Amino acid sequence: MQITIVAQNGQTPQQAVHQALQRVQQKLQNSGRLLQDSVLWTVRNHFQTIYPGSRHYAPDKVQPLGFSNGSTPQGTVDIDVPGVTRAYHDMDIRPRWRKALTIPIVRQAYGKRASDFSDLFVVKNRRTGHSFLAQRQGGITTYLFLLVKRVFQRQDPSLMPTDETLAGNCFARIQAYLHN
Repeated sequence: MQITIVAQNGQTPQQAVHQALQRVQQKLQNSGRLLQDSVLWTVRNHFQTIYPGSRHYAPDKVQPLGFSNGSTPQGTVDIDVPGVTRAYHDMDIRPRWRKALTIPIVRQAYGKRASDFSDLFVVKNRRTGHSFLAQRQGGITTYLFLLVKRVFQRQDPSLMPTDETLAGNCFARIQAYLHN
């Protein structure tokens, strides 16, 4: 990075340097917010590109939680990104309030909850031991959800942008800010 300092209005070179360094220090102190914004928009754009129309990975769910900064250019940035724990380690999902998780198995059930349907009943397959939530319409039984006690999901780093993408976007944002 190159900084050009020009003494103006009768300033001594030392005064000009001092004033320019104060501006750079102020910009560095504000850089934490720029980093927060850069990470926030990088993650939101990633979600919008990779999971268009997803209710679970909706870009508007990614929210800044807070930023703390003292008198130094260091700070802490907290961003809430729901549902991405799996990007960093394996997950074992269990029901919180019910006895089983409902996994949609037909197109009309995707993106909906079991409570969105009326007249559901449990069907247990004796041979396999699996249980389903089904609905009967006009003599036809439609299996909507599989009932399971838990779901294990392997780690999937592709849920989040890569570290290189985040770092590159943050670096570009800070560099552009410092050169203004």
